[in-house]
Amino acid sequence: VFDEDNAASYLQFNTKILKTDFIAFDEIREEIVNVYIPYANITNYFFERYGEFEYRHSMSILLESLLELDPNPAPVVYLHAHQNQYELVIIEDQKLLFANSFQYDTKEDFLYYLLFTAEQLNLDPLKFELILLGSIEKESEEYQMAWNYIKNISFSGPFHPYSFKEEVNPANQLSEYLILKSL
Repeated sequence: VFDEDNAASYLQFNTKILKTDFIAFDEIREEIVNVYIPYANITNYFFERYGEFEYRHSMSILLESLLELDPNPAPVVYLHAHQNQYELVIIEDQKLLFANSFQYDTKEDFLYYLLFTAEQLNLDPLKFELILLGSIEKESEEYQMAWNYIKNISFSGPFHPYSFKEEVNPANQLSEYLILKSL
Protein backbone atom coordinates (compact mmCIF):
# COMPACT_ATOMS: atom_id res chain seq x y z
CA VAL A 1 0.00 0.00 0.00
CA PHE A 2 2.61 2.49 -1.16
CA ASP A 3 1.68 6.18 -1.26
CA GLU A 4 4.24 8.40 -2.99
CA ASP A 5 3.07 11.45 -1.03
CA ASN A 6 4.01 9.72 2.22
CA ALA A 7 7.33 8.22 1.06
CA ALA A 8 9.28 9.82 3.93
CA SER A 9 7.06 8.14 6.53
CA TYR A 10 8.33 4.71 5.41
CA LEU A 11 11.87 5.72 6.40
CA GLN A 12 11.26 7.78 9.54
CA PHE A 13 11.64 4.92 12.03
CA ASN A 14 15.08 3.73 10.93
CA THR A 15 16.65 6.71 9.15
CA LYS A 16 17.27 10.28 10.19
CA ILE A 17 15.48 12.41 7.61
CA LEU A 18 16.34 16.06 7.09
CA LYS A 19 13.89 18.57 5.62
CA THR A 20 16.24 19.00 2.67
CA ASP A 21 16.43 15.26 1.91
CA PHE A 22 15.01 14.06 -1.37
CA ILE A 23 13.12 10.78 -1.04
CA ALA A 24 13.35 8.47 -4.04
CA PHE A 25 11.79 5.11 -4.76
CA ASP A 26 12.12 2.28 -7.25
CA GLU A 27 9.16 0.16 -8.28
CA ILE A 28 10.45 -3.37 -8.55
CA ARG A 29 7.17 -5.13 -9.16
CA GLU A 30 3.63 -3.93 -8.74
CA GLU A 31 3.71 -5.09 -5.13
CA ILE A 32 7.30 -4.11 -4.23
CA VAL A 33 8.64 -0.56 -3.81
CA ASN A 34 12.09 0.29 -2.46
CA VAL A 35 12.12 3.71 -0.74
CA TYR A 36 15.46 5.42 -0.06
CA ILE A 37 17.38 8.70 0.19
CA PRO A 38 19.84 8.99 -2.70
CA TYR A 39 23.22 10.64 -2.25
CA ALA A 40 22.28 14.10 -3.52
CA ASN A 41 25.85 15.36 -3.87
CA ILE A 42 26.81 12.41 -6.07
CA THR A 43 23.70 12.51 -8.23
CA ASN A 44 24.05 16.28 -8.62
CA TYR A 45 27.68 15.88 -9.69
CA PHE A 46 26.77 13.36 -12.38
CA PHE A 47 23.81 15.46 -13.50
CA GLU A 48 25.99 18.57 -13.87
CA ARG A 49 28.76 16.63 -15.61
CA TYR A 50 26.77 14.31 -17.91
CA GLY A 51 23.20 15.61 -17.98
CA GLU A 52 20.04 13.73 -17.16
CA PHE A 53 20.37 10.07 -16.19
CA GLU A 54 18.44 7.33 -14.47
CA TYR A 55 19.63 5.88 -11.16
CA ARG A 56 18.43 3.01 -9.02
CA HIS A 57 19.25 1.80 -5.54
CA SER A 58 21.59 -1.20 -5.37
CA MET A 59 18.99 -3.14 -3.34
CA SER A 60 16.49 -2.63 -6.17
CA ILE A 61 18.94 -4.10 -8.69
CA LEU A 62 19.67 -7.01 -6.37
CA LEU A 63 15.98 -7.74 -5.75
CA GLU A 64 15.07 -7.60 -9.43
CA SER A 65 17.88 -9.96 -10.41
CA LEU A 66 17.09 -12.48 -7.66
CA LEU A 67 13.35 -12.44 -8.32
CA GLU A 68 14.06 -13.35 -11.97
CA LEU A 69 15.76 -16.61 -10.98
CA ASP A 70 13.97 -19.94 -11.34
CA PRO A 71 11.32 -20.38 -8.66
CA ASN A 72 12.11 -22.53 -5.67
CA PRO A 73 9.18 -23.67 -3.50
CA ALA A 74 11.43 -23.63 -0.41
CA PRO A 75 12.78 -20.38 1.03
CA VAL A 76 16.20 -19.42 -0.33
CA VAL A 77 18.38 -16.97 1.60
CA TYR A 78 20.67 -14.75 -0.50
CA LEU A 79 23.46 -12.82 1.19
CA HIS A 80 25.30 -10.15 -0.82
CA ALA A 81 28.38 -9.12 1.19
CA HIS A 82 30.63 -6.08 0.83
CA GLN A 83 32.82 -4.02 3.19
CA ASN A 84 31.38 -4.94 6.61
CA GLN A 85 27.84 -4.80 5.30
CA TYR A 86 25.48 -7.19 3.60
CA GLU A 87 22.08 -7.30 2.01
CA LEU A 88 19.97 -10.23 3.07
CA VAL A 89 17.16 -11.28 0.73
CA ILE A 90 14.84 -14.23 1.29
CA ILE A 91 12.67 -15.48 -1.54
CA GLU A 92 10.21 -18.34 -1.66
CA ASP A 93 8.59 -19.38 -4.95
CA GLN A 94 9.52 -16.01 -6.57
CA LYS A 95 7.86 -14.10 -3.72
CA LEU A 96 9.88 -11.75 -1.57
CA LEU A 97 9.72 -12.71 2.11
CA PHE A 98 12.41 -10.39 3.46
CA ALA A 99 14.97 -7.80 2.34
CA ASN A 100 17.22 -5.66 4.51
CA SER A 101 20.79 -4.40 4.89
CA PHE A 102 22.97 -5.00 7.92
CA GLN A 103 26.25 -3.39 8.95
CA TYR A 104 28.52 -5.51 11.11
CA ASP A 105 31.84 -5.04 12.91
CA THR A 106 32.67 -8.62 13.87
CA LYS A 107 32.12 -12.09 12.45
CA GLU A 108 29.77 -12.67 15.40
CA ASP A 109 27.64 -9.68 14.31
CA PHE A 110 27.62 -11.09 10.77
CA LEU A 111 26.25 -14.39 12.04
CA TYR A 112 23.85 -12.82 14.56
CA TYR A 113 21.87 -10.84 11.95
CA LEU A 114 21.68 -13.84 9.66
CA LEU A 115 20.53 -16.30 12.31
CA PHE A 116 18.20 -13.82 14.03
CA THR A 117 16.43 -13.14 10.72
CA ALA A 118 16.15 -16.88 10.04
CA GLU A 119 14.70 -17.41 13.51
CA GLN A 120 12.12 -14.65 13.05
CA LEU A 121 10.97 -16.29 9.80
CA ASN A 122 11.00 -19.79 11.34
CA LEU A 123 13.74 -21.00 8.99
CA ASP A 124 15.77 -23.96 10.22
CA PRO A 125 19.53 -23.28 9.73
CA LEU A 126 20.07 -26.97 9.09
CA LYS A 127 17.56 -26.96 6.21
CA PHE A 128 17.39 -23.62 4.38
CA GLU A 129 19.69 -22.84 1.48
CA LEU A 130 22.09 -19.89 1.84
CA ILE A 131 23.54 -18.55 -1.39
CA LEU A 132 26.44 -16.12 -1.08
CA LEU A 133 27.21 -13.25 -3.46
CA GLY A 134 29.56 -10.30 -3.35
CA SER A 135 32.85 -9.98 -1.50
CA ILE A 136 32.92 -13.15 0.56
CA GLU A 137 35.14 -16.18 0.17
CA LYS A 138 35.25 -19.67 1.60
CA GLU A 139 38.39 -18.74 3.52
CA SER A 140 36.78 -15.74 5.25
CA GLU A 141 36.03 -15.80 8.97
CA GLU A 142 32.40 -14.93 8.25
CA TYR A 143 31.95 -17.95 5.99
CA GLN A 144 33.71 -20.28 8.44
CA MET A 145 31.50 -19.11 11.30
CA ALA A 146 28.30 -19.38 9.23
CA TRP A 147 29.29 -22.93 8.19
CA ASN A 148 29.22 -23.98 11.86
CA TYR A 149 25.48 -23.24 12.00
CA ILE A 150 24.18 -23.38 8.42
CA LYS A 151 24.82 -26.54 6.44
CA ASN A 152 23.46 -25.67 2.98
CA ILE A 153 25.81 -22.88 1.88
CA SER A 154 26.85 -22.27 -1.70
CA PHE A 155 28.18 -19.47 -3.85
CA SER A 156 26.17 -18.06 -6.70
CA GLY A 157 27.21 -19.58 -10.01
CA PRO A 158 27.90 -17.75 -13.27
CA PHE A 159 25.39 -14.95 -13.49
CA HIS A 160 26.28 -13.00 -16.61
CA PRO A 161 26.80 -13.63 -20.33
CA TYR A 162 29.99 -11.55 -20.60
CA SER A 163 33.37 -12.91 -21.58
CA PHE A 164 36.63 -11.27 -20.57
CA LYS A 165 39.95 -11.09 -22.41
CA GLU A 166 41.82 -11.99 -19.26
CA GLU A 167 40.82 -14.82 -16.97
CA VAL A 168 38.86 -13.42 -14.05
CA ASN A 169 39.00 -14.91 -10.59
CA PRO A 170 35.48 -16.29 -9.85
CA ALA A 171 35.54 -14.58 -6.44
CA ASN A 172 36.06 -11.22 -8.17
CA GLN A 173 33.12 -11.92 -10.47
CA LEU A 174 30.89 -12.44 -7.43
CA SER A 175 32.06 -9.18 -5.88
CA GLU A 176 30.97 -7.29 -9.00
CA TYR A 177 27.50 -8.87 -9.11
CA LEU A 178 25.55 -5.63 -8.71
CA ILE A 179 27.70 -3.68 -11.16
CA LEU A 180 27.23 -6.28 -13.88
CA LYS A 181 23.50 -6.66 -13.15
CA SER A 182 23.00 -2.90 -13.46
CA LEU A 183 24.27 -2.85 -17.06
